Amino acid sequence: MPRKQERTPVSIDIILEWSSGKRQARISDLSLQGCFIDCLASIREGEIVSFKVNLSEKEWFDLRGKVVYALDGFGFGVHFIELPKNVLSLVEHCILINNGNPWGQDEAAAADQLPAGNLSATGRVLVSDDDPIVRKLAAEILQKDGFTVVCVENAREAYYCLLAESDFAAAIFDAESPELMAFNVVRFMKMEQRLQNIPIGIMTDAKDAKIEQHCFAAGAGMFLPKPFTSHEFSQKLKSLLARNGV
Repeated sequence: MPRKQERTPVSIDIILEWSSGKRQARISDLSLQGCFIDCLASIREGEIVSFKVNLSEKEWFDLRGKVVYALDGFGFGVHFIELPKNVLSLVEHCILINNGNPWGQDEAAAADQLPAGNLSATGRVLVSDDDPIVRKLAAEILQKDGFTVVCVENAREAYYCLLAESDFAAAIFDAESPELMAFNVVRFMKMEQRLQNIPIGIMTDAKDAKIEQHCFAAGAGMFLPKPFTSHEFSQKLKSLLARNGV
């Protein structure tokens, strides 16, 4: 059966666990659905394997998968089982930074294939940024796309807003909020059942490459460097909503 997404070459060290024991191994290619693990050990097709993988700088994540084929002396292909959303975002990020395409088609083309009615039918977007110019620009873009916009000045105000209500099509935060780090609000949303399915985007003008990694590690699904154009903002949001089935 052909794969829904092509795999991207990577090199990620893992700690592999299966019925015969534990050993170090390496992921050599990766998609949102599965991976190939380089390993000399003999593992049977259909076996369930678990492995720890370091997808972010400071944190290891537990993954599980089913062996769908095995090549003796080389390794085996794995189909992921119940990949958590935060890990899925990190896998997506890992594919992107290795010059792959996690969605199997051009992101902008995929967004353009969405029915136009989908955008205006989903309601409100929460935007948090301490820069009034950015808030105004984001609001104008969103309103043009048919959304109702709720703007707040910082992540703390966004947090209080989310405590009171949850009917948002998406939430977009500035990473460098002066009152409360946006990543803390993102983690809060992922822990709250009524909020955890809201698609989340992060904007930033910081030049630190680690910000993007922290963004996906926290559970966000969109990363948008500043300054951005109206087209970039709109296409990124459309893609975010498409991947979340909105």
